[in-house]
Amino acid sequence: MKKALLIATALIALVAVPAAQAKTTKQHKSRCHAGYVDKRIRGKHHQLVWRCERKPKPTTPIKTTAPTLTAAPTIRYSTRVDPTFTQSPSNPLAVTYSYSADATETVDGVSTDLAQADDLPIGILQLYGQTSDTEPGQVLLCSIEVGGAVSGGTCGPIDYQDLGTFQLTTDYVVSATNSTTSTETVTISPFTTTTTEQLGTPTYSEPSSGWLTTLTPTVTDQNGTQLNTPTQLSIWDARNGAEWTGNGSGVATIYEQFPYVNGSNTQGWLSAAWAGIPSEEEIGIEQGDTLYITESYAGGGGWLPSASTTQTVTVP
Repeated sequence: MKKALLIATALIALVAVPAAQAKTTKQHKSRCHAGYVDKRIRGKHHQLVWRCERKPKPTTPIKTTAPTLTAAPTIRYSTRVDPTFTQSPSNPLAVTYSYSADATETVDGVSTDLAQADDLPIGILQLYGQTSDTEPGQVLLCSIEVGGAVSGGTCGPIDYQDLGTFQLTTDYVVSATNSTTSTETVTISPFTTTTTEQLGTPTYSEPSSGWLTTLTPTVTDQNGTQLNTPTQLSIWDARNGAEWTGNGSGVATIYEQFPYVNGSNTQGWLSAAWAGIPSEEEIGIEQGDTLYITESYAGGGGWLPSASTTQTVTVP
């Protein structure tokens, strides 16, 4: 009986111990300082004990920024020949060209003209061309080094054998892998010529003998150079179709004479002279006739085209 009582008492104790422990765990008050937390661990003899441990620092996520990608620069090369080439004032077949190179650099959509920025890549600029329309092949005309602030130069005078249309090729070589070539067409034309006339104011020697005037013809080329070249002078009477012609240079003298015909001085003759030498040819005129005075230039040198000027005068 007594033994059974002891066994029952022991069983009750074993059941009560966990309940007490659970109650103790629930009612545990932390004694840890700020920044620490209670942590229950198993001690040396496997019993559970409380210990203060430092709170783990919060983990701050590391922000990563994607690198900025810059596009590689691109460079576009170009060449040109100035279309307003220069012809020698004395010979249109002697031509001087201006030719140049350029490069445009583009970075992130922004373009820069390197020639204008005095930063042109160093290279060789060459000009090839024809000098005769009967020889289609091109030859090297000029070659210069360009780069930095130097973007081009002049080439000439190039002596052409013929007038006409020719091809020019410019070649800008920066390296074995960077170069550009362009081809253009130019036309070598003859000089243009113009003729002008300056008609002097008629003067009368006396009423019965008629009037006297001068005509100063000139021929000028496209460069403003006055050519000392002969011209032809033609005086044509619109009333009767009579015409006087003469060739010469310098000032021409035009004069009329009105001899008395049937007691009238309204009819007479007109003549002209170059440099004071009168012509033997005369045409009959009357007062009020309209005279067409034409100066003609036939051209010359193979590159000076013909030209003419006409003006009218009324016989006083």
